[in-house]
Amino acid sequence: MTIRRESREWFGNLAVIGFLLVQYLDGFYTYAGFHIWGLGIEANPLIRGAVGVVGPGIGLATGKLVAIGFGMLPHLRGYMWRSPP
Repeated sequence: MTIRRESREWFGNLAVIGFLLVQYLDGFYTYAGFHIWGLGIEANPLIRGAVGVVGPGIGLATGKLVAIGFGMLPHLRGYMWRSPP
């Protein structure tokens, strides 16, 4: 049984959209948490460092954009529909 490439691409596109939604929600709730509980709630040392250097908005947005970029890289390079070796 072979799966058509279009159906696998559709699933990959749906996975990327879900990933983008989760990244957006994570950023939104983290930013809200910064305002409620302070900057110390962030557990990721990279994000905490970026927030400490450039502020919560720019630091968090930069971290989320980097995460989105690395998360979309396999999809854009076509790794999601290749068969394992």
